[in-house]
Amino acid sequence: MKTQIIILAALVVTPAFTQAAEICRPVYGVIQLRPDALCQITKIYKGNAYLENGFCFKTVAVGLGSGYSGLTKEAAFGVDNVQNITPSILNEKEAPPMPSPIVQTRQMFTGRTVLTTRDGNIYSADAGTMSVKGSTEQAIIVGGTGRYHGASGYIYAFGDYIGTGKWGTYTGQVCVPR
Repeated sequence: MKTQIIILAALVVTPAFTQAAEICRPVYGVIQLRPDALCQITKIYKGNAYLENGFCFKTVAVGLGSGYSGLTKEAAFGVDNVQNITPSILNEKEAPPMPSPIVQTRQMFTGRTVLTTRDGNIYSADAGTMSVKGSTEQAIIVGGTGRYHGASGYIYAFGDYIGTGKWGTYTGQVCVPR
């Protein structure tokens, strides 16, 4: 009786493992964000509160695709539960100040990105920090078009990659439905 229950359980559980809901692949390469005066992201990824002027970028992720990014205004809360809007400013002891009319050592930001690949577009919701030493960003993949319809995953970008001639590194995982 015990053997029959184990075999039955194995038959029921095995298909769930052999047919995963998605196929994931690693992605990595170099990345650059250059200013985009036309703020194309506002036209191709609608429905977000973009900062626009000076906060829109042409994005190149070598080995994955190119497209557009832009900083957004999002609700943010401190530990005291007081609401703020991104980008938020930090002033940390011992961290070097950023060149800015507002005194700050780091800036916390949110944004959106669309990368165009040969197989479709990848859409992401982004968040990160920037300082005089560069930026660190996490892009959560929230969907796409073509092969990337229903895509998920993440991409991390880091380094001094914002500006013409500047490059950073990205690494992550892109998953698509089976």
